[in-house]
Amino acid sequence: MLLVVFGHPNVIGYAAGLLLVAIGQALRIWAAGHLVKTLDLTVSGPFAWVRNPLYIGSLIIACGYCTMFSGWLVWLVVIPLFFTIHSSAVIWEERFLRSQFGATFEDYCARVPRWIPRRPAQGAAARGRVSIRQLKINKEHRGLIGTSIVVLAYLIKLLAG
Repeated sequence: MLLVVFGHPNVIGYAAGLLLVAIGQALRIWAAGHLVKTLDLTVSGPFAWVRNPLYIGSLIIACGYCTMFSGWLVWLVVIPLFFTIHSSAVIWEERFLRSQFGATFEDYCARVPRWIPRRPAQGAAARGRVSIRQLKINKEHRGLIGTSIVVLAYLIKLLAG
């Protein structure tokens, strides 16, 4: 919310930022609807393209917030901070997945990149569907509510002028 407090949104920045936030949130919903934490190694949906689609979705959302902010200095703070926080989470998660799934996870790592999406082998992304049940289990609605609040706050600030 500090971004909203100190930001100076304009119509173009808000619209572009809103598009980024929508894309990032859609990616997060797609991923969270496939993710079965700790029970299975999720390799369907966006996990067939990239190992960390939830974090990439969050990064796109953060870029949307920075765009709405309408200032270049915020990028120098938010993006390095994002990668500092999320890179350590990725390292921890990969250690956990390696201990849980061993060679299966190693094979997955060899096929699927960590950060830069790559088109999966034929049919790999088509396996599985977004599950509303998994979205609820993964509590993705909380992120959607939080994102909606920030976007609405930026809109109020924009309209207040």
